[in-house]
Amino acid sequence: MLNKARQLNLPTMKKIFPYQIFLLSFLFPLESIQSNDYLAKDSTSIVGNWKSSTWFGYYHDDGSGWVYHEDLEWIYPSSPDGNSIWIFVPLLDWAWTRQDLFPWMYFNKLQNWRYYNQENGFYDYNKNAWQSNQVLSEELQGKDANQSAGESNSTTGQNGGDDSDESAPKTYSLHVFSGSGGFATGSGSFLKGNLASISATPEIGYYFMNWTGDGVLDSNASSTSLLIDSNRTVTANFSLMQYILSVEAQSGGSVTGGNTYDFGQTVTISATPDTGYYFMNWTGDGVLDSNASSTSILIDANRSVTANFSLMQFGLTALAQSGGSVTGGNTYDFGQSATITATPDMGYYFVNWTGDGVLDTNASSTSVLIDSNRTVTANFSLLKPLLSISAEAGGSVSGAGTYEYNSNITVIASPDSGYSFLHWSGAQVANSSAATTTIHMTEDVNLTATFEASPISSLSKVEPFEMVRRMGRGINLGNVLSAPEEGKWAPAATQQYFADLKDANFTNVRLPMDFYGTRTSGDTSGYSSLSGTSGDFNGSMDDFVVSSVYLDRIEEIINWSLNQGLITVLDFHGGNLKSEFLHTFNPSNSHYLDPTSARRAADLVKFQSIWRAIANRFKNYPPELLFEIVNEPYFELSAIEMDQLNSLVISIIRATGGKNNDRNLIIVGGGENSYLAPQQINSSILASDDQLIATFHYYDPFSFTSSQKDQYDDNDWGTSVDKESVNTHFDTVKTWSETNQIPIYLGEFGADNENGYDYGSGTLRKINSNATGYADGGPDEQSRILYHQYVAQEAINRGFAFSAWDSGPTSNKTIHKRNDSNLTSNFDLSSFAVSSFEIPTVTMSTVVDSTTWVSEIKESILNYGTWPDCYGPSGVIKNPGFECSPYNENWSLKLVSSSTAEISESNSTMARTGDAAIQIKVSSDLGYNKVLLENTSFVSDLNGKRITVECWVKSSVPASFRMQLKITEKEGVEYGNKYPSSDVFSTTTEYQKFIFRHTVNNSIDAVQFKLLLGKTPATFFIDDCSALIE
Repeated sequence: MLNKARQLNLPTMKKIFPYQIFLLSFLFPLESIQSNDYLAKDSTSIVGNWKSSTWFGYYHDDGSGWVYHEDLEWIYPSSPDGNSIWIFVPLLDWAWTRQDLFPWMYFNKLQNWRYYNQENGFYDYNKNAWQSNQVLSEELQGKDANQSAGESNSTTGQNGGDDSDESAPKTYSLHVFSGSGGFATGSGSFLKGNLASISATPEIGYYFMNWTGDGVLDSNASSTSLLIDSNRTVTANFSLMQYILSVEAQSGGSVTGGNTYDFGQTVTISATPDTGYYFMNWTGDGVLDSNASSTSILIDANRSVTANFSLMQFGLTALAQSGGSVTGGNTYDFGQSATITATPDMGYYFVNWTGDGVLDTNASSTSVLIDSNRTVTANFSLLKPLLSISAEAGGSVSGAGTYEYNSNITVIASPDSGYSFLHWSGAQVANSSAATTTIHMTEDVNLTATFEASPISSLSKVEPFEMVRRMGRGINLGNVLSAPEEGKWAPAATQQYFADLKDANFTNVRLPMDFYGTRTSGDTSGYSSLSGTSGDFNGSMDDFVVSSVYLDRIEEIINWSLNQGLITVLDFHGGNLKSEFLHTFNPSNSHYLDPTSARRAADLVKFQSIWRAIANRFKNYPPELLFEIVNEPYFELSAIEMDQLNSLVISIIRATGGKNNDRNLIIVGGGENSYLAPQQINSSILASDDQLIATFHYYDPFSFTSSQKDQYDDNDWGTSVDKESVNTHFDTVKTWSETNQIPIYLGEFGADNENGYDYGSGTLRKINSNATGYADGGPDEQSRILYHQYVAQEAINRGFAFSAWDSGPTSNKTIHKRNDSNLTSNFDLSSFAVSSFEIPTVTMSTVVDSTTWVSEIKESILNYGTWPDCYGPSGVIKNPGFECSPYNENWSLKLVSSSTAEISESNSTMARTGDAAIQIKVSSDLGYNKVLLENTSFVSDLNGKRITVECWVKSSVPASFRMQLKITEKEGVEYGNKYPSSDVFSTTTEYQKFIFRHTVNNSIDAVQFKLLLGKTPATFFIDDCSALIE
């Protein structure tokens, strides 16, 4: 199409259409005809003079007025009003159209519309058919022919007259135009006097206003008539329609935008919610975005829209801190008052509310004004019950105070010296019989600690055999105080540890402790180690000072032990003791010193100085504290050297006075270990002091008891041969004890942990000296239990007190797991397994063990063996507890005159302790000395000694009796009162202790103890007699 257009030119067109050009020039002014502004304003230049119209398509405009269109070809556009266009199409005549109507075209000659299509031509809706350009041209020519014929007939007639003939009909032109907003029809040529119909049709959104121009019969009617009496021009006038936009608001807001608007106008409407409301939507037709508070609406009809609002809702989040619960959290309307309630849990109380908007922050139930999202929190706090603790006579308490609800509070009862804790009362505690226990605090509590006088003799002296009997079964607190620093090898001592021992029914504890190293000042290394230089030593015991801080700590621990009623052994024991002192006696040791050197003399004085400091610190302590001079010296010292050391230390201790005069001292011999050690003590040492107890340690056979080590591989024990070996060794010790009248204390025994286990690590115990660095074995479970059981049993059967060796959970021998220390973390043995020791292959235990004891071992040493019925040496009173068989061995009932009485054994329910007491049923009342219960005579010259005897006595009814000693005079010596007697004692139905003292004031041969019972008819029960010679 463009190529074809470029081959043509306007002059050619003017030659082809001279008549049309002339006519156009005549009908319209040139500037109007050639005005293409209407096309140009919506067109863009393409190339050359070619342009593209957004609605009319491609056309060529060279400015001459003629335009070449790609479909209509040559046209002559005219736009008289600037809002539409008349197009002259050669062959087709004039047609009218507009941007919003095209391709509809109104043909003036046809007085009708045609729809144009490039391929099909023009569509005639009257015929419902398409017409090509040629067909339409012919139709238009037919119209012209009709008009010509009409004109000829009316102007020339049949007579061939000219136009000036006034008798011919006169024809006028009617031009019908339309303003913006519609189109009008009716243009044409009409005979004078005819009525021409004209019609105005408004476009959508417009309405017809009126006709302007002369001759219109009804200028306000869109369809009317016009009397043709001259050439006429009329114009149909249109106006945009206006519509009412009604904008309303529901409750909760206001709106803008309501008014009267032109058709097609886009109007902005806005909705503004009141405080506490939010815009929901618009309802009504035509709203562009019904969910936007500010939007637009197209005006094409009367519209009514409504802005809908709703009360804003806000979330109220009600939270509770630990200790309670809350209600009231929900979603609420703006302005609502929401109730919130806080309810404390058991043991808590409500503190306050935090967060904005709460009406009363201190009220557990209050309200919140809802004007925004709110978060409020109820705060609670634990109740703090008051714990009040009081102590009865004999001790003090700690732990009182105000505490958090539901907390477990530790309370401690600390007995005074000479007392032991008995029980807690007044409230429920975890263990009412433990001095250190916990109480669960849920309310105010009044707690009372009750103490009793410690089970200590009222006498200042306890005979060694009696002391050993009282010691019974015990345990070592190993590797604690004997370490260079307390806590380095095992957890530090705690008060609870001793409570644990008491609760388990142990009756003694051995406290190994070292005083060398930094604990004692004074250096001996400056003295000569050469032989024969001992005379050069010019120092004294005052040159060496034991740390008072360390002594304070030792004293604290000893008090903890004594206050639990435990017989307590202070044992000089440790690594520094060995390296600084004991090793210097062994010729095969690198630390060996010549016995005659000044250094040896200085070391001996230092050792004595340490013992002097110990003895002075504890000289007023009760006899239940025992001193053990030194641990296992026999590996380094000979028998002679140990005799000398024993003699020196015994003298030092006794010289400090106080209760150390009669304190039981534990000694051992040198040169031989185990069961042979007591036999090495020289008889002169034994004879020098009557308050001595001999000790030995038993770890036989080492191949079993130390089988964690590479050199020992015997992991089982318990054959008859194994047991017989124990019997033989213990019988050897017992024979020596009976021969020398010295009681025995088995200070250590035990076997390694099962399978080399370390409770503190949950795996094999590390042993650096072993090839693998770990235990290469260990006793099997049953063998370890049986060994402890059998050794304990046979010791008790023979009257040996004992203390089993225990050095805590990370050692090779564990009984107490030391959970009394908060630093201890142990692991359960049952979750451990070992499949190889050569290349250690184990299943490590990770299960926490919170138990206190290796219970199987504890039970094995506590529950087997029976103390001998008749125990101890021949003293002033023999069979003092009536536990021998028969019960009345060494006792006899003597009746004088015609008095009557019976002697019998009471059952265990009537005994004060043990299984038996002696029962004397007196039926007569002839006088005290008519019924006598007599013990056998004790042969000894007790000149200058004070004899103290005591017995526990009760009677079936209130009664009276006296005690008496019968003195056997030495030949040739007159004694005087040979029957010293006590005052009269009054008995009740409860056991009471009665004491009688007599000082022997001359040499005698013997003394015999008697009870005089013949005064009151009653049944007397007598138990637990004892005698002390001072």
